[in-house]
Amino acid sequence: MKFLFIAGGRRNQFASFIKKMGIEIHSYELDVKSPISLVCDKIIEGKKWNNPKIKEELFELCKKYDLVIPFHDEASKIISKFNLPNICVSNQLTSEICLDKKKFENFFVSDDDLKEYYPIVDQECEVVVKPITGVSSNGVLFLNTIPEKLEDGFIAQKRIFGKEYTLDCFYDDNNRLIDFVPRERIKVVDGEVIESITVDKTKFIDVVNLITNKLKFVGPVCFQFIEDASGKLWIIEINARMGGGCTLSIASGFDIPKLLVSVFCKKDFSISNYKSLWKINYYLQRYCLDFCYEKICI
Repeated sequence: MKFLFIAGGRRNQFASFIKKMGIEIHSYELDVKSPISLVCDKIIEGKKWNNPKIKEELFELCKKYDLVIPFHDEASKIISKFNLPNICVSNQLTSEICLDKKKFENFFVSDDDLKEYYPIVDQECEVVVKPITGVSSNGVLFLNTIPEKLEDGFIAQKRIFGKEYTLDCFYDDNNRLIDFVPRERIKVVDGEVIESITVDKTKFIDVVNLITNKLKFVGPVCFQFIEDASGKLWIIEINARMGGGCTLSIASGFDIPKLLVSVFCKKDFSISNYKSLWKINYYLQRYCLDFCYEKICI
């Protein structure tokens, strides 16, 4: 089998899990010296997201692989339009709602069931101002009150103080939730979790099922929640793609690599036979590994 990663970047640990299954990995990268090059079998030099030729190039490239997995929001948005059977991505509407924070806000606040989980701004609260299409924590501002006028390209959410959680979810090709692992985000640097621990899923089940019934997810998806001091859960965002800390969920027993193969390649998965085997109190502590090479200037 041969997989294509799009913007695999630094997902070396996840790539290692895939390689252990005897699967060949190619990765489409803007930077051919991206860290993923240390693990994958081939780096394909890619185009920028705004290049008008990238859609055609990726469409033809995707057809050559058993499975295509995006690791960047823009990659998800592009390939969700292809309607190919071998791409592990949610449909176009779901991908665009999750990519655009304004569309995400509108979707949640316009739904009577969902809006109670969304941190709507009021005049007396501290706020978080975010770029509509920002990634990680780039461009995020924390303010004491909502500004009189938001700049174009930004949204404001009520600032919630409490414990942060990421939920690594996995959906089959019929949009059915197979399982999910919640993990507390103990320490985060530049939007990337570097310390995390898996926790009991009970308090998340109702809201996850509610969201699942509203959007059409496929494959790996990560939900971001904050739990305030009263125990109320607030949805911050949803990434309709693999989360960077999913390796902790995999290590705890949530076999995402096996599910990818069974659901999307072999097509032999039966949800009635699935058993949830992951463990709580599994801990992730991410460390740095330097990647050094000679930079050739032309």
